[in-house]
Amino acid sequence: MERNPTIVKNPFMLKKYFAAMTLIELLFALVLFSIIVLAIGSIESFSRYQVVGSDRRAKLQNEAMLVLEHMSKNAARATGDSTHPVFSQGPTPYAGEVMTIMNIDPNNPPTPGNYTDDIPVGYSLDMRAGHNGELFFCPNANFDHRAGQDGGPDRHEILAKHIPSDGFVVNLINDALTNQPIGLDISIISRWRVDEGQSLDNPQVRMRTKVHSRSVSTR
Repeated sequence: MERNPTIVKNPFMLKKYFAAMTLIELLFALVLFSIIVLAIGSIESFSRYQVVGSDRRAKLQNEAMLVLEHMSKNAARATGDSTHPVFSQGPTPYAGEVMTIMNIDPNNPPTPGNYTDDIPVGYSLDMRAGHNGELFFCPNANFDHRAGQDGGPDRHEILAKHIPSDGFVVNLINDALTNQPIGLDISIISRWRVDEGQSLDNPQVRMRTKVHSRSVSTR
C-alpha cells in the first residue's frame, strides 16, 4: 500500500501570507481612521461656522431693531401742520446723502400747536469717506449740516455700522386729501460686510416698518 505523499508546508510562505494580511488590515485601519478624523473635523468646522453665522445675524438683527425702535419713538413725538411739516427729507452737502428729519415736541406734557420749541432731529447714512455703513442720528438737525459733528452737546450719534449704501430707504406717507406727510415707510438692511454681497459667510437681515405721528394737523 502506497502512502499519500506528505505535503510539506513552507514556513516562509506562511509568514509572507500572514504578513500580507496584516499590512492590508493596517492599511484599512489607517484609511478608516483618516475618514473618521476628517468627518469629525468637518463637523466641528461646520458647527463653528454655524455658530459664527448665527452670532453675526443676531448682532445685525439687534442693530436694525435699534434703528427702527429709535425712529419709531421719535416719530410718535413728532408734531406739525401744513406750514410746519412733521416729516421732511432733503439732500445734505455730502454727495448722495439724504436726511430724514422729524419735527418733535420735547415737552412733557406735549404742547401741540406751539412749534416754537420743537426740535428737528435727523437720520441719514454717512456718505463721507471712511464712514461706510454708518447710520447716524442728529439731535438738532437741518439739511445744511450735521449739528455738532465736530463735538459739543449736539454731536451726532452713530446708531448702526453695517448698513450698505442702498440699505436705508425712507419714504414719506402722505395724507390722501392734503398730501401732507403724516408718516414714514422705513426699510433697512443690515449686512456684516457692507461692501460685499450677501453670502453664507456674510449674512444680512432686512426689516421694514411704518410709523405715524400721533399729533399732526392736516389744516
